[in-house]
Amino acid sequence: KGQSRAVQTYEFVAWFPPAHQKCRIVQTSTIGHVFGLDFGQNRVQDPADLYWDRCKKTVEENTSKNRIVEHVQELAAECEYLALWLDCDKEGENICFEVISLCGGVDPENVYRAHFSALTAPEIKYAFDHLGRPDKLLAQAVDARQELDLKIGCTFTRLMTRTFLQSATAKFRLREQRCLSYGPCQTPTLWFCVERHKEIQAFERRELHRPKATVLLDGWPLELAWAQGQADDAARARALEARCGTAGRATFLKRRSAQKTARRPEGLNTVQLLKAASTGLGMAPAQCMKVAEHLYSSGYISYP
Repeated sequence: KGQSRAVQTYEFVAWFPPAHQKCRIVQTSTIGHVFGLDFGQNRVQDPADLYWDRCKKTVEENTSKNRIVEHVQELAAECEYLALWLDCDKEGENICFEVISLCGGVDPENVYRAHFSALTAPEIKYAFDHLGRPDKLLAQAVDARQELDLKIGCTFTRLMTRTFLQSATAKFRLREQRCLSYGPCQTPTLWFCVERHKEIQAFERRELHRPKATVLLDGWPLELAWAQGQADDAARARALEARCGTAGRATFLKRRSAQKTARRPEGLNTVQLLKAASTGLGMAPAQCMKVAEHLYSSGYISYP
């Protein structure tokens, strides 16, 4: 049912809390964002003038190709209520209002938003029974970020291309290069990667010595660590080892105890998840997100 073959459409009868009765419910989806952001028709020559140029929303190519707009509009024409189940983050909230803009026939008072953080039966049922309202401010935050990304990316791309393209193609032998692209997020991130690579390349190995001693305390072996931790002076480490080897006996000077309370670990956001996976498991970001998406879809983890 519907105009698009790219998304599934389901239909069933169930109790719908906002209507306080059983309703015929039609369920479908989009393919990511319905709209993208682009500049108007005016051709701006000076990159600085792009910041003053008006932007307009256009239907995403993938959305247009799969007739998502016509699909949603056709189904919405039969509906009195709209319940939005997009991802519970800023991007999801923005898509909510993109869908709302396609459903002009639905009374705004009958538009609801499901809030959930995991794909488990109790979580989904609770969200269905406690539908809220979409948050316009969160959606507008994404609109602002998209416009900044577009304008910053375009202005710096044009500026870099005009200023450095000729010298860059000559230095790096990029004969087919026609553009030097700048991404507001990607380019600064690339700088961190380059700096880290330089640190690794400049790293020089050096020996570190961590003196340790094992003593018997009431017949039980106890490993002791040097209070200063480690030494990069091999002679000093060997001298300390020799002293411990000839001492034969250790003197117990002081006993100190302390009680600590450990809080339960807080949930990870996406950045912390990627960092933990990289540091602890050696996983690449793409692999980590693929595994996280599978665990989320299976109901094992919640949405960050």
